[in-house]
Amino acid sequence: MLPVEARKADFRLCEVGKDITKATTIVVKSLTVLDKVAHDEDHPVVAHEMAMLNGALALLDKAPMTGLLFGDGMNFLKLTGKLKRQRG
Repeated sequence: MLPVEARKADFRLCEVGKDITKATTIVVKSLTVLDKVAHDEDHPVVAHEMAMLNGALALLDKAPMTGLLFGDGMNFLKLTGKLKRQRG
């Protein structure tokens, strides 16, 4: 059994992780919508910037800290794909 202080710290980290996951979901949803608009309405500059942002998310996915922040199952690219499938 963990000491009381360790349990408190663990609880706080779990809460922070939930907030980060919520924020990440909002950002990915927004980026997905912007990407769709960029391609549907033929805005090459916006499409290029979206590609840059998607590349940055892919880099974050490979960073060791994302495993600590988001847990083993969190993956930006999987989340993006899931959102795109939901959107149809």
